[in-house]
Amino acid sequence: MTDDGLWFGLLGPVEIRIARTPVPIHSARARSLLAALLCRPNTLLSADELIDLVWGEQAPSGAAITLRSHVMRLRRLLDRAADRVEHAAAGYRIHVDRSTELDWAIFEELCRSGRAAARRGEWPTVTQNVSEALALWRGTPLSDVDSERLRRDERPAMAEARVAAVELLARAGLAQGHGDEAISALRSAAVENPHREHTHALLMSALVANGRRAEALEVYQRLRGVLVGDLGIEPGAELRELQQEILRVETGPKPAAGRTKAKTPGPARPRPQSLPRDTTDFTGRDAELSELLAVLRTEPTDGAARAVVIDGMGGVGKSALALHAAHLAAAAYGDGQLFADLRGTSPHPVEPSTI
Repeated sequence: MTDDGLWFGLLGPVEIRIARTPVPIHSARARSLLAALLCRPNTLLSADELIDLVWGEQAPSGAAITLRSHVMRLRRLLDRAADRVEHAAAGYRIHVDRSTELDWAIFEELCRSGRAAARRGEWPTVTQNVSEALALWRGTPLSDVDSERLRRDERPAMAEARVAAVELLARAGLAQGHGDEAISALRSAAVENPHREHTHALLMSALVANGRRAEALEVYQRLRGVLVGDLGIEPGAELRELQQEILRVETGPKPAAGRTKAKTPGPARPRPQSLPRDTTDFTGRDAELSELLAVLRTEPTDGAARAVVIDGMGGVGKSALALHAAHLAAAAYGDGQLFADLRGTSPHPVEPSTI
């Protein structure tokens, strides 16, 4: 909130506060006009675009004149800050300090800071920033706006941003040992987003990390039932692979019925595990990671060895992606995992044939 005490809210009913005091917006059209301007703060919107946003196909004759009357009404609501709503030759704009005056803009910036902190592995900072961001929500965005276009065009992005923030906060909780809190938040997010597979995958992973494999498998079965019943589709690759990962438990052969004498086991075969430590802040690359895991976890039908090549310019994260995928797929390679450093960034890289 700046010196003139202005605050605008979109994350719930449309809101104006002056010096922390709510200002009632009794006119539905003025509310839609304010929401349209706030969804594109500091941006000039033409009169025709505002008419479409406020009235849609039901715009009255002489809508441009009516629009001007709603602009005047909005300026009166802003009182001494009336000049925040500017009229220019081509249309109107509202001047807003995105860093202090508009909840949606502040939410976005806090989440950006949280994602950056996650990439650095600074999980307490992630928790602080994302918790502050989620605290800005007062309900369903634009819940009292009559504009169908605004609800259609703006609300989905806001809802997506919120569930992504919940997922990031849960990841931060898991990284700091707050498993129960993370699981609770992810369960709520899964209920609110019954078709969102990534939320369910995170919930399953959180349950497994807390030793609750059976519950994780129940989450998968419930989601599969919903997806098949509502949409006629099976869960995607990420979830199917995660389910198989959970089911894949190394157990020895069961003894035949009636046999009580156990065989003396031979010497255990060494299982090399030379992968470097996995990164703790891997983010993004979801599509590439899913494609990699689908290949690495699929048994070749012809018995041949399989190689995967990751290509890209230097510094884009090829090694981090490869290493993270290798750790996730390690359970499918029970005989061991080998790592060879070819020193590709050094002046004298190693030829693969010499390894």
